[in-house]
Formats: sequence, C-alpha cells, structure tokens
Amino acid sequence: MCPPPVSPARSSVVAPGAADVALARELGADVVGGLRNAGESQPQAPYLAPFPDGVLTIDELEPLPLERIAAYGPDRRR
Repeated sequence: MCPPPVSPARSSVVAPGAADVALARELGADVVGGLRNAGESQPQAPYLAPFPDGVLTIDELEPLPLERIAAYGPDRRR
C-alpha cells in the first residue's frame, strides 16, 4: 500500500513579470512582490486582481531592485 501523498509546502515568491504573477497565483503561491504598472498600484496585466496591502511592488520602468527584493525575504515569509 502506498503512503498518502504529501502536501507540498506553500511558497512565498516575488514575481518579476505579469505572466509570473499569474502563474504563481494559479499554482497557489503566496505572491509577496511583483511587477506593477508605472504610477499604479495594480499588477501589470489587466486580468490580474490588484495586489493586497503589504505586497512589494516593483516599477516596470526601473531595473529589478535585487537588494530590496532580498531584504524583503520572500523565501522566509509564510
């Protein structure tokens, strides 16, 4: 008899692109940061729900702020 399947651990991720945000949300990841439209607080793609409060938003017109992302600690948040 096979053991019951193990539930995968939930992950917290920073998604640097609109498709990444959509994919991460669909897979059940906790999106703690992502790309947003310049000057707006919503994700880049119009079909995505707005980011909730506390999500690290990355401006699409600037280089990825790697130090800010690392300091946010997406791999340590749950």
